[in-house]
Amino acid sequence: MSSVVAGKENEEGEKFRDYYDYSETVRTVPSHRALALFRGRNVGLLSVKLGLGEELDAQIPHPCESMIAGHFGIVNRAHRGQMARRRVPLVLAREGAAAH
Repeated sequence: MSSVVAGKENEEGEKFRDYYDYSETVRTVPSHRALALFRGRNVGLLSVKLGLGEELDAQIPHPCESMIAGHFGIVNRAHRGQMARRRVPLVLAREGAAAH
């Protein structure tokens, strides 16, 4: 997803106008389009964000946190209700390690 940086909608940014309010799945973005998005970001005209979509980005814990933790063998030992309310710190431990 990309959007124009506030106040940068001038003549200089005209070549990036197609990307002022743009969204596409990463799998389908051609390389030339990705390069244009990154050029727009590098010159300060575009704000570029990668996301999973509103529904997945709102999950607690975030799906990416779970994937990274799984890669390193880390499990969440906090109660699911506590995680949803974020009232306790995230309790992580390596699988097979004793809980404190």
